[in-house]
Amino acid sequence: MDKYEKLQLFKYIWNRADAQTKEQLRFLLEREAISRGIIKNIYNRH
Repeated sequence: MDKYEKLQLFKYIWNRADAQTKEQLRFLLEREAISRGIIKNIYNRH
């Protein structure tokens, strides 16, 4: 599965998700991005 396919799958899930599911997805995506060094932890922005 390439990046485009992953993005399409994510959009499909996101557009059908309720608020609680979106919050969980947001948390997981943020954690993944932090672990890959894509973004810095937003809670350590001093």
